[in-house]
Amino acid sequence: MVSAPIVEGRAPFAIPSVKEECFTYYKIIGDIASAKKTTPLICIHGGPSVGHEYLLCFGKLWFEKGIPVILYDQIGCASSTHLRDTIGDESLWRESLFLDELKNLISHLKLERYHILGHSWGACLGAVFASTRTKSDGLQRLILFSPMASLSLQNEKARELLNELPPHLKDAIIKHDDKQEYDKAEYEAACVYFYKKHAYRDEPFPREALASSFANMADDETVIFTMLGPEFARTTGSLRDWTNVPRLPHIEIPALLFNGEYDYVVSEAYATGLKDVKAVVVAGASHMPFLESAGKEKVMKLVVEFLDEE
Repeated sequence: MVSAPIVEGRAPFAIPSVKEECFTYYKIIGDIASAKKTTPLICIHGGPSVGHEYLLCFGKLWFEKGIPVILYDQIGCASSTHLRDTIGDESLWRESLFLDELKNLISHLKLERYHILGHSWGACLGAVFASTRTKSDGLQRLILFSPMASLSLQNEKARELLNELPPHLKDAIIKHDDKQEYDKAEYEAACVYFYKKHAYRDEPFPREALASSFANMADDETVIFTMLGPEFARTTGSLRDWTNVPRLPHIEIPALLFNGEYDYVVSEAYATGLKDVKAVVVAGASHMPFLESAGKEKVMKLVVEFLDEE
């Protein structure tokens, strides 16, 4: 068993259009000074704005394999700088801001070699980042959990799954979306039903790590509202025209792609568009196979094997 030095810190992050001094909170499980022997893994959370807590399960890679794990909260959420007065500012809350933040964190930690693991929105960011990198630039391997290929494809999938809901739940979502009534009990109940089917299938729902994620989003809706918008099956925010499909052929890094059998995210374009990819559909799991009982042991085994291939 490897001992676990845990380091928390703040990486200063200058945003040209923001006067406030900003920072990115990070947590390191393990010793990145050992990176000359073992390449560290950077974990990028989803949301946007759910925070890093639900990815702490990957900290076991340090305990069991001596792989340092770096987690961080993206700007605008959890323990990083919040910019609540910028809600609705689509010129700020764009993909480029989060790519700059990731580059800044890598520079701050002086990482010469690293792997990236991303989930959902974080997997999208990781893939975009990888499309501009080669192994000589530092990035060695890419692990993607449920990355969206494009918002148009994702919205189409959301409408398809919406139509599969029991009629009273479907009607509740449509009615309250139309009226912009997102705090109604029947709307929230319909969303929870959907999440329990397509996001996290274990009981209880949500488990502690996910409760932190929901709390982070509820505490500050600036990022998710501005980038995605409030509606269930339609993106109205700054990401409404976002797509990663044209960039996928430019990714040279070996990739490991996961989706759950009941996942609500459309990722097929990654399985067909990446040059060097192993795609895994986890039976019985949904959007978080690394946490769900149907997939977590298999997922961790495959992640370890993939990183060992470096």
